[in-house]
Amino acid sequence: GFFTDACAEDLIHALPTLSVPEASAAVRSQRVLVIGGSIGGLAAAACLHAAGFEQVRVVERSAGSQQGAGVGLDDVTLAIIKGLGVPLSGFSDALVQSASAPIVVQRCRWTEERMTDGTLLMRQPHPYFAALYAELHRGLLQVLPPGSVVNSRKAQRLERLPGGAIRVHFTDGPAEDCDLCIAADGPRSVFRSFVSENASSELRFAGYAAWRGTLRRELLEP
Repeated sequence: GFFTDACAEDLIHALPTLSVPEASAAVRSQRVLVIGGSIGGLAAAACLHAAGFEQVRVVERSAGSQQGAGVGLDDVTLAIIKGLGVPLSGFSDALVQSASAPIVVQRCRWTEERMTDGTLLMRQPHPYFAALYAELHRGLLQVLPPGSVVNSRKAQRLERLPGGAIRVHFTDGPAEDCDLCIAADGPRSVFRSFVSENASSELRFAGYAAWRGTLRRELLEP
């Protein structure tokens, strides 16, 4: 189980490989357009590609990959990523940074609560893994066919065409037609209202806050 002293590499090896079910022949040829090329959009595209969909494109508004910070992964998510063929490793000291390098996965051993003076209130095992956003993003790109992702295209609105197809309009350049459209464009998605008339693009405070920061890897002690 994950409440052991096993290292990340051993746990990765022990994880099952969860494969995406194969899509029926009736839907494989449908044109799929994913709006948003962050982790959610790339993961959706990778799963569809693994299921046998032949025409999957991702459009991303930013000009290139974002650095991001850390991403938490539970065991099921990691097993799916493993099943997609994304290379994983639990060893961080022997890796060469390259486009084909595996994702370095670190094991999160525990979670704890402390008073403001540092007094430990509670510590318990935490069955989670962590990876760098940029590495996970690069790993998902590796399992997609070349040319699947187009950057610097900001989707603006949808148009339903006769026959059931969808036309996606952008702030510049030509529109694109598709049979299925996945909106993975973040918490302020402009397409939420197309799914539900009562949906709002305004963010709602969930009642808690988290403090996060980033450090350059080379500045950390071994």
